[in-house]
Amino acid sequence: MLHLAAGQLEQRVLSGRRVQILQRSKVLQDPAMAKAFGDVVLSLVHTAVKLCRTPSRPNEVFIHEDAEGLLRWWRLGEGVLLQQLLAGMGPEAGTINMIALAHSLLAGLPHLLDAGGFTKQAKDQETGRYLSGLAFGLPWLSTLWRWLAHDVSLPLEAHAEATRGWDIASIAQGIHGLAHHHAIALGVFSRLYAHHLLVLDDHDFHSAQRLFTLGQQRAIATVFNTLIFRTACPVLQVWPQQRQSQAPSVLQSLEAIGSPSCLLQVWAPALLRRLYERDGRRAFCPPALWLAPFRSQFSSCAKVSDQAFNASAVIRALEQRGLGSLSTSSIPVGPAKSSNPAALASLLAIAPQTVPFAQRVEIFRALVAADRASGHWDKVPAEGGPRPLPVVVQRGTVLEGGRRALGAAGTALKGRLAVTFTDAQGLGEAGLDHGGLTKELLEEAAAEGFNADHGLFTATSNGQAYPQPAAVQIPNGLSLLRFLGSIFGKALYDGMLLDYPLAHIFVRILQGHRPLFDELATLDAQLHQSLSQLKQYEGDVADLGLDFTVEDETFGRRTVQELRSGGADVPVTNENKLQYAHLMADWHLNTRLQGPAAAFAEGLAQIIPAAWLRLFSPAEFNQLLSGGEGGGLDMADLEAHTVYSNGYTRSSPAVKSFWKVASSLTVEEISAMLRFVTACRRAPLGGFQHLRPAFCIHQVACSVPALARFGGQDIERLPSASTCFNLLKLPNYRRTSTLKAKLLQAISSSAGFDLS
Repeated sequence: MLHLAAGQLEQRVLSGRRVQILQRSKVLQDPAMAKAFGDVVLSLVHTAVKLCRTPSRPNEVFIHEDAEGLLRWWRLGEGVLLQQLLAGMGPEAGTINMIALAHSLLAGLPHLLDAGGFTKQAKDQETGRYLSGLAFGLPWLSTLWRWLAHDVSLPLEAHAEATRGWDIASIAQGIHGLAHHHAIALGVFSRLYAHHLLVLDDHDFHSAQRLFTLGQQRAIATVFNTLIFRTACPVLQVWPQQRQSQAPSVLQSLEAIGSPSCLLQVWAPALLRRLYERDGRRAFCPPALWLAPFRSQFSSCAKVSDQAFNASAVIRALEQRGLGSLSTSSIPVGPAKSSNPAALASLLAIAPQTVPFAQRVEIFRALVAADRASGHWDKVPAEGGPRPLPVVVQRGTVLEGGRRALGAAGTALKGRLAVTFTDAQGLGEAGLDHGGLTKELLEEAAAEGFNADHGLFTATSNGQAYPQPAAVQIPNGLSLLRFLGSIFGKALYDGMLLDYPLAHIFVRILQGHRPLFDELATLDAQLHQSLSQLKQYEGDVADLGLDFTVEDETFGRRTVQELRSGGADVPVTNENKLQYAHLMADWHLNTRLQGPAAAFAEGLAQIIPAAWLRLFSPAEFNQLLSGGEGGGLDMADLEAHTVYSNGYTRSSPAVKSFWKVASSLTVEEISAMLRFVTACRRAPLGGFQHLRPAFCIHQVACSVPALARFGGQDIERLPSASTCFNLLKLPNYRRTSTLKAKLLQAISSSAGFDLS
């Protein structure tokens, strides 16, 4: 058996029975025998894949049978056989040979599955089994990481308090500068660890630190963050030659299976994305880690930075490949070019977190501008643009009226709207829509849609919204959610702020992702904790009396849903408790929310593609939607971008008094004032220059005695606002003290249009 040569595959691969006998024997404890068996396995895989790639009519049946046989015997040996091989070969030889075997199997598996005649579902199952066998069947990922750290000169660990070292010199040229055997090893590691992270929960990651310490996790994140950024934007100057180990002979012949970087190109971005998403839920990396390569690349030369990251240049690079190229998920490895717009466009698709948030917002706005120009949405009919969409809605029923008027508008919502509000008698209000009434329509529709009485949305414990699962039972519930999605898309497209932050998992769904187990904590922390405790339960889970069902309640009616086929008859045991926990989380995160979330996402995607949303984390998306967070309310910036009307100018006494008062307000009072005037308590990202329409102070002339400036009766009227125009209607108060008192009274009582 051990003398089987690669050219003799037609004599049939090792049978499952022989593999089982081999496992029970002690033959693999001999290093030489283990090495010989490993060589046979590798040779078999190489030959099988080569034949599968270039089949000819005479050997099609042979290929089918032997590919299926090879897959079958390997599955019989997963886990135990791997451990025996690794132990028999010894640490160094075992790691190197396992790298070769894993690369061959992972790169060749699609060809073997195709030749074996497996259905798509069977292919997915077989792929999962192979990955689990390699990732969980033996404890070698930590050994592989130590080998990589030593052989490629990578950091083994990274301290959270470090101020430098986040841009690694040994991989400054990205994949271009890697030795082939290093690219192979990093590819195997990224593929298997990305699979491992799907199962490793936050408790094991952060608290138990079962596979890697948090310091090692930071090092892994640093390595792949640098590798991906530097593949797109390499350091081109000659770098001192790093210490290169001689490629082991077993790794020198692997190009027959696939290019050395074939796994790395696809799975390095996937691994980095999963680490970054985990950091977003519960931080283990300093913010400087993700941005260090970018800062290093552009801090030394402003001219290069301006040319390379000019938003228009990046958009032109995207347009040459189609704006949909933002959806790519693998690293494009072409000629090494430093910091050109095309390289940065690729980087935004695979690892947007490596680019500062402000630049990504700039890119998003440039994407919108390019789309608006290509569709002529910004032009009047005389210049080739579409006619404004007429919208007539009755106050008090804006959501339903807007749905009837615009529910089928689709992409036409990108253009101008001609909004008319009517009263209960159907009489239209006077005035033309120059943008202010459109803003009011969006705000009123959103306010109605997010009102708990409508039953369309509910909220997490921190006040972030997501669709009510029972919305599918409400008349027109899904079409209302679809319309609300298009309303949010219109607001993002036109740069209007809506102060309705969305839940983490809901944003993930809108971005096209499928939330996983630990993201349940952002939706229902108590349920997540209970399921996590079940996973770690050391007693007999069968004593808890659980089965694979979940009870659902909709409008007082209770139903039992099965988590798997026949779940009511399947008890939860120690052997299947992990499956139960993940199926339960998936039901709450995806199955239960599928209809309502998909309807909202469909409406949003008519205006804003999901690929554009993936430029941002969920927290960043909420800032894009609702304005910047924290104390970034710069009154000097607001004053610089404020306009005046009805007689007011910058030099008017009341205007000077207003800015004096505004500069003395607390952050909370400024936020309240902004909400009073604009319907949103935050500033737009990038400052008030992006507020649409511009903040305007409108004079309300009132007559008072001239001596009111020095004492006596001043104006009693309160300021008011028209949020649809971001308009503050400010009486011409004579005294600063009166202005401050009246302004605070108005914003604290939410006085509005009816008092003006």
